[in-house]
Amino acid sequence: MMNTKPEAKDLPCLFDSLVKEHDEIQFVGCETKENQRWRRASTSTATKAITEMAKYFPQLSVFLDSLENYALCERHYNQVVVNKSFVKRVTKPPTYSDLEATERKRPRLSKDNEPPTLEKTFCDFWGPSILA
Repeated sequence: MMNTKPEAKDLPCLFDSLVKEHDEIQFVGCETKENQRWRRASTSTATKAITEMAKYFPQLSVFLDSLENYALCERHYNQVVVNKSFVKRVTKPPTYSDLEATERKRPRLSKDNEPPTLEKTFCDFWGPSILA
């Protein structure tokens, strides 16, 4: 009986759970193109990048001993291993322009933090003396 490893495309993407848990850091979802290339998360290059990321995302540490059970979709492989853009964005200290951009964003309103409705009546503008 031959013991064959599953193809990388048949393994779950390691970063799929990270996408769901950390939407505040804008980690994009897995690429789902039909012809995309999947890579094993256990390759030496991927392992090195994932180990680096685990410093900032401790939940990845749990997966370090079982990387052979995971793959990286094309998008995450390019983002984390090839370009390292995600690691750079997460690890760089915020700059003045980053802070300024954050201040320019309008706060999202929800039912809990909506400003009170400002309904003015005729009396509020003219006061009671004009009606007397």
